[in-house]
Amino acid sequence: MGQSDVLGLTLGILCSVCALGVGVSEAGPNPVAPRPVVERSLADLEAFHAADVEDALQQWSRSTDPLHPFYEPPPTEACDDGHASVEQVVQEVARDLHRRRIPYRSSTLADCSGMMHRVLRTVAGRCEGVDRPSVRHARRAKDLARWYERADRLTRVDTATDIDAALTVGSVAFFLAPGKRRGGLDRVFHIGVVTELERDARGRIQSYAMFHGRRPGFAASITRWHVRDRRPALGNGTERMVAVAWPSDAVRPESWHTTELEDGVLVADDAEGMADGGAL
Repeated sequence: MGQSDVLGLTLGILCSVCALGVGVSEAGPNPVAPRPVVERSLADLEAFHAADVEDALQQWSRSTDPLHPFYEPPPTEACDDGHASVEQVVQEVARDLHRRRIPYRSSTLADCSGMMHRVLRTVAGRCEGVDRPSVRHARRAKDLARWYERADRLTRVDTATDIDAALTVGSVAFFLAPGKRRGGLDRVFHIGVVTELERDARGRIQSYAMFHGRRPGFAASITRWHVRDRRPALGNGTERMVAVAWPSDAVRPESWHTTELEDGVLVADDAEGMADGGAL
């Protein structure tokens, strides 16, 4: 092969590489959306929470109002003047907290359960009929789940169909630890409040948005990766939803309003008997 042939071959290769680069640059981003990163690590959260929460609980036992230093300004919309629904007030409160980019921290009530206390107190200050426990009585996510169960404001969910029936804007969702498939309320690991829902023509939830405290190094925010076509369906990353609570009757689905029986036991009106929540 002569020198001119080698030069021609080299130029041809260079032209091909340039053409390939132009083609890739014009192709645009990969149309397949990446899976969301796993938000939470069981190890880092357990290590982060242990001493922090216990120390805070001891201090709060000597205080009159643990939420007082962290009370959020009330939203501009309120239920009592008829200008807004509970759902609208929840959305406004969540958007306001999202904009503040509050860093995750247990001692300042800025972890997942602490942020729920902030949301619930602010909404309760603007809407009548919002039930919530005190911080001292239900500091952790699992304690909040048990409190709402005793108040007959919680149902356990096991499948996407259960979630379709129970989840509403303004309801509170409870999740197991990452990767865990089964567990009762004592195994609840995470909590968030639902701010938006998207349903298909059959009424099935395809996705929802949720405001929650996330993990160390992340600010509390509204996330939107909670979709049906991912395992676990309608979960939070790899966290499976196991229960839904309704802090107000205004956000309770119509089929889940309660009726008092002759023996004094409160049960759901749902004809399918879903109030027992299935086996978890």
